[in-house]
Amino acid sequence: MTNTREQQLIAELEQRGYCQNCQRRVKSHHPQRVPHRLIGSRALLIAAELKHAMGVPYRKVVTVLKRLCGLSITAGALAQSMQSLAKWFTPEYQAIQTGLRQSLCTYVDETGWRLNGQLCWLWAFTTDSYTLYEVNASRGHQVVLEHLKGDISCLS
Repeated sequence: MTNTREQQLIAELEQRGYCQNCQRRVKSHHPQRVPHRLIGSRALLIAAELKHAMGVPYRKVVTVLKRLCGLSITAGALAQSMQSLAKWFTPEYQAIQTGLRQSLCTYVDETGWRLNGQLCWLWAFTTDSYTLYEVNASRGHQVVLEHLKGDISCLS
């Protein structure tokens, strides 16, 4: 039995040039491209899933990407790429927060979560249309107040 792995190279071309109208250097931007990243979108999203959904440390994510995909990236560069990814998703995150705040009823729950060996809390805020997760050092009601910022009479 042979184990073959298919690899697909996805090239994202970026054009750079000089604008004669504004007298500045310019470059093209693709709307689905995460800015300032060193690896492809698919690899970055896999790394984000491993790190943030499964709690795998950056150094182990780097090892997984190297073994499975042949990608060479440092843990520090991966952390910087994650910061760019977070900035890129900010509008969607804010839309989810707004949806939660405008909902008639939001279900809230928390459970213990270890982060770098410290006990924290994984908070879940859920409606029929939205779910938002946050890891926070606090288990107190101020976390709920901070996220919902409004009428909290219908919490479950």
